[in-house]
Amino acid sequence: MTGPYVIRKSVNGEGNGLFATRDIRTGETVVEKRPLVVIDLNQGRFLPDGSLSLARIYDEWNRQLSDPKERKDYLKLSHHDNDAQLAQNRKDTLTSNPDAGKVIAIWNNNCLGTGSHDLYSKISCRINHSCQKNATWGGNGEGFTVRAIRNIKKDEEVLISYISLAQPRKMRSDQLRQGYGFDCDCPACGKEFDQLSDDRRKVMCSLNQKLPKVVEAAKLEKFDKVVRPEHVKLCEDMVGWLKQEPTMIDEMFVKQELLAHLYRIEKKHSTASSMMQQAYEGARLCRGDGDEHTERIKYALQGLESRLQS
Repeated sequence: MTGPYVIRKSVNGEGNGLFATRDIRTGETVVEKRPLVVIDLNQGRFLPDGSLSLARIYDEWNRQLSDPKERKDYLKLSHHDNDAQLAQNRKDTLTSNPDAGKVIAIWNNNCLGTGSHDLYSKISCRINHSCQKNATWGGNGEGFTVRAIRNIKKDEEVLISYISLAQPRKMRSDQLRQGYGFDCDCPACGKEFDQLSDDRRKVMCSLNQKLPKVVEAAKLEKFDKVVRPEHVKLCEDMVGWLKQEPTMIDEMFVKQELLAHLYRIEKKHSTASSMMQQAYEGARLCRGDGDEHTERIKYALQGLESRLQS
């Protein structure tokens, strides 16, 4: 089924973009597609540094994208020639195919990473980036969705973020230039960017760096004894700052989920339930009902509510 979008020349005049063919409401699904190529990051070949083997990327692409026309369209996508040459020269590529380096360079510039899978679709690679996005995306090995996080007007471009937005303008700019080869000129990055917003993002970046890994592990029962009040305060501060940046709702619900687990560990069950409810609402907006992450939060919320009623 075709969604409420059309692919046409992007507003900035470089490449194509996804545009709304009608008004789209907050929380509405814009795109729902099965990817053409899927790489499961939970299994397969990896390098000693933990990165995905280039040979595996090429092998999966070669195996899954068998249609000649799809391959031809893929090889027309944007990439950096220097990246292609570097990939071709990597010993772990393990292939003499002259297109291997190009295939990998295009993959690095156009795939979507969900955390558990890397995905490629003809639609996903047409959705452009903005540090003031109006949509968010998620997916797994079965497919991916793009959902509006605010009302999108007819003929407005649908924009997602390729990176975490909880970092200041300079860091985002460096990450986008190095990872994707472009300079972002959205309202949050252009000459007339909002300094107050950038200051908030700088604080959030600092808080993210201070949140120790053990707090992430605090979702597991066996880590109850390592959670300290300062961990909770850091997470509370992070959620507070994220609430001031509505476009970061997808990052906020993840932190709200974590904070709810910390409250649970502190035996603050009522506060934990309230925070988990907020996380659930954010997950439903960003990922939709039935999404794995949404269902996990829903299950945790039901457990907290059950405990309160007992």
